[in-house]
Amino acid sequence: MKHFKISRFISCFVCASLFLITGCMDLYDDDEVPTSFTVTFVGNGGSYTKDGNPVLEYTQGFYYGVEVALDDNLFKREGYNFKGWSLVQDSETAKYADRAKMQVSADMTLYAVWEQIFLTVTYADGVESLPDASTEPLTVPATKTYAYGSSVTVDFETVPSLDGYTFIGWFDGANNVLYKSSDEVKYFIVTSHVVLRAQWLENSIDGSGIDIIWDDSYSDIELFSCKISGEKGEVLTFTPKQEYESCSWWISNSQDKKSTDKIFVWNTSEEKAGTYYVTLVASDGSDSYRASSMIVVVHK
Repeated sequence: MKHFKISRFISCFVCASLFLITGCMDLYDDDEVPTSFTVTFVGNGGSYTKDGNPVLEYTQGFYYGVEVALDDNLFKREGYNFKGWSLVQDSETAKYADRAKMQVSADMTLYAVWEQIFLTVTYADGVESLPDASTEPLTVPATKTYAYGSSVTVDFETVPSLDGYTFIGWFDGANNVLYKSSDEVKYFIVTSHVVLRAQWLENSIDGSGIDIIWDDSYSDIELFSCKISGEKGEVLTFTPKQEYESCSWWISNSQDKKSTDKIFVWNTSEEKAGTYYVTLVASDGSDSYRASSMIVVVHK
């Protein structure tokens, strides 16, 4: 009798199991019982390069009932940070983080969610580099925020002033660029946080005469020399340091005066007080050109 009860129990268990399995299989057509699924990742404005070609989406396989971490995000989008994945294409919030663990029970599509990058441009008075300058902060343009890739026009409307010094321009130390008020191009494309520091040139002791300094931000090649002469030191003679096939001299802030003489003589007594930029563009006869620039501050 005891063996009969055990056999009867086993028979009932097997029948019940077969019933459940058969019932589940009846939900699908024959030979279509799913065991794996596909997750499709869509760049949604981002992409990556494979074999020289842009890739806008990729896939990952999942098995039913198995928890697996999502593949690493491969997409990049200039000017944006990746936030995660969403089931909705235009969502601003992410439902799943990068490498999130999940179980998948059906094919699904995940869209990359992006956050735009904003960057600051900060102006500094630059007085910390001057030996005898006042420690009081000077008035400079306010810090501004820009979206990544924006065109930024350098602010010359709010220019600091300092006794005993002449303001030369705004210097971007990270990129080694000096922006001057006389520049034809006074803008840049912002791709990182930028600090622009005021550049100063110390005035002559008596407040008159001429100060000169090489403009290293324009070129690190000093192509010419400068000799100061005249009763008040008002005459400048610029001479190339070697022989060139052609020379072009430009003076910014002086109605863009130009000379093609090999030796250029400039009488500054005709000029107003201010900062000027003397540039030589020289050629050795080939298609290549070399350039060098000097800052000249005229005091009256």
